[in-house]
Amino acid sequence: MKTIFDKNFWNEFIDVNENFNQACVIENAFNENFKNSLYQGVTESFYNRVENNNLINGFRLYNDKGELVKNQNTIEIFTKNPPKENEDIILYFERIIKTRFGIIMNFGEVFSELLGKNIFQALEPLYKLVGYPPLGNEITIFIGNYGWTPLGIHKDHTGENVLHFHLGPGRKQMYIWDDETYEKLVGKNVINNKEIEPILNYAKKFDFGEGDIFYMPWFVNHVGYTEDISIGVSLWFHSSDIFSYSKKVIKHFLTQFIPNDTRIIPPQIDYLNNHDTYEYFKKNILKTLNKENPNLNDFLMSIYLDFKYSLFSNGGWANCPPENKIESIDYTYFEYKIIELSKPFKIIYNNFNNEKLDIYIRGRKTRIKYFKDFENLLNKLNNDEKIVVNDFIETLSIPKEAFLYILLTLYKHRGIVIIE
Repeated sequence: MKTIFDKNFWNEFIDVNENFNQACVIENAFNENFKNSLYQGVTESFYNRVENNNLINGFRLYNDKGELVKNQNTIEIFTKNPPKENEDIILYFERIIKTRFGIIMNFGEVFSELLGKNIFQALEPLYKLVGYPPLGNEITIFIGNYGWTPLGIHKDHTGENVLHFHLGPGRKQMYIWDDETYEKLVGKNVINNKEIEPILNYAKKFDFGEGDIFYMPWFVNHVGYTEDISIGVSLWFHSSDIFSYSKKVIKHFLTQFIPNDTRIIPPQIDYLNNHDTYEYFKKNILKTLNKENPNLNDFLMSIYLDFKYSLFSNGGWANCPPENKIESIDYTYFEYKIIELSKPFKIIYNNFNNEKLDIYIRGRKTRIKYFKDFENLLNKLNNDEKIVVNDFIETLSIPKEAFLYILLTLYKHRGIVIIE
């Protein structure tokens, strides 16, 4: 196979795995440059976690017995022994951990812009062929020389196929069992099974090394083995059953878009028949809609599209990146700067009757008053134009303060970058 992730590469990939139904190894799938970019991304992701003391949520450290290390002990291991400047991540782990270990880091795309951008660009031709997973994607990073996967023999979550970019240097083996074989050997509903070796001869084995891709569908029983220290970057395709998808869309609305009206609702006399609280509830929900006298379908379509636009604006990543810190700057910071879009992502927006703009920036939504100048700015950014801020200010029909404030908002949500 070619080392370029183009349409031909992904078509061949789909043929080999029989339309995502069979596990497979693609040898020499990516070149040294791509490997190094992912390696840098893994380093960035881990070092950002250590620097920000974020070693609990989505971070697991296993010891040489395959046991999960307690949160406080994990924090102390890394914060008391922080990486040295420009220290290679594998050399760092070898320096501070003298035994076998395993690390599983979720949300790799959140803690490393480099990982998120490079893998999105690699996968974009595949998305054009087969579509985006309904709930997006997520990156999990595996590091260590932990022997058997600490989780034991298990299945992944429903619908979540996985694509594993192996960075090495050590090799990895994956063993899988179909349901019929596995149930005959150990019985039904046996999960996280750590009695592996007695049934190993009945498994199908996949061996892969540096520069290889391993693909596996979600419905197979599997366990991995890593003898020598290695790094793997796994991309999860979040396909989903209808119940989980519906719940996610509604949760997204509740956490991101429902207006935060802090007025206190008074007690109700004749509680069962008094529906003043319904009026409060209805008015608060309807504030989110851009239509007069909306019906139920309008509401459902609105929260559905909010979810979809948010996801697409973040390149399909299920988790938003952290916001840029703007406490030490104000909108005047952008004068005399040159900016551009945070590539390869796009800013999605909707214009409602030239009255307001709903803008979706890296998974987050903001609503602003409509001005043609704002729409022109977004179009130029999405067309990959560099914006010389002071030149653009000269063309404005609105006060420059309003324009600069919008730049601050775009920057806060990582929609733009400053290039000069």
